[in-house]
Amino acid sequence: VLSRCTRGVLRPGGSLARAGGANLQQSFYRLNFLTMEENRILAEKRPLHVIVIVLGDLGRSPRMQYHASSLLKEGHTVSLIGYSGEHLIPALQNAGERLRVIRFSVPSPDIFKKCLPLYLVWRILSLCFYLLYALVISVPKAPYHTNRVDCVLVQNPPAMPLLAVVHLYCFVTLIFKGYKPAFVIDWHNLVSMKPYTIIIFKSFCYYCHGISIF
Repeated sequence: VLSRCTRGVLRPGGSLARAGGANLQQSFYRLNFLTMEENRILAEKRPLHVIVIVLGDLGRSPRMQYHASSLLKEGHTVSLIGYSGEHLIPALQNAGERLRVIRFSVPSPDIFKKCLPLYLVWRILSLCFYLLYALVISVPKAPYHTNRVDCVLVQNPPAMPLLAVVHLYCFVTLIFKGYKPAFVIDWHNLVSMKPYTIIIFKSFCYYCHGISIF
């Protein structure tokens, strides 16, 4: 759990598609990190609106696509956000109006590629912009979606700047709408760490800890 808006973590090998019949409510209850407000929402047994975010090509992330597919099968509404690229799995191509797919591509001007520090700053700032635009503008304007977002499910890594942006989104939603969406993180690919990635991993841990303070 990374923050007060974070209510659960899907650890490596875990999947909503394989968790007790792919029932989001059951998955939340097993995680046991729910606020009173979230317990009330889940007790209503109503369909939820879940945002699933992949900071990468959606078509090359079958794990998150299967999460989205399992949520749709349970009657929930899904907003799937990620990069443009490969086609989605057949189950999502014919999912109907309860699935909203928001894909984007982040431009990388050649002038920035010549200077790594400048490129990294540009990349992070542009990703922040595209993610916030998708969350604040693209998701709410879908005609068949409710204004309320009940949960944000993200794939991690990559964590920069995804976790910070989603944390900010949850916090701003609390301020302006009076409720905080559940923030669920699907951790993966953290087991096979190579020696030269230890420093990066430690830096990543400090980054996550910094978010959790707020």
